[in-house]
Amino acid sequence: MNKVMIGIILGAILGALDGMTAWFTPAVRAGMWGSYSDRLSRASSRAS
Repeated sequence: MNKVMIGIILGAILGALDGMTAWFTPAVRAGMWGSYSDRLSRASSRAS
């Protein structure tokens, strides 16, 4: 496995860990859900 793949895998693991720990902060959780719902509404309006 080359260094680039190790970096990608390690980055994905650390990013997932960061997202999971942010979920336990109430103020951040509201922002995360708001961002996700905005993306969904934009995607559905484009499909129409």
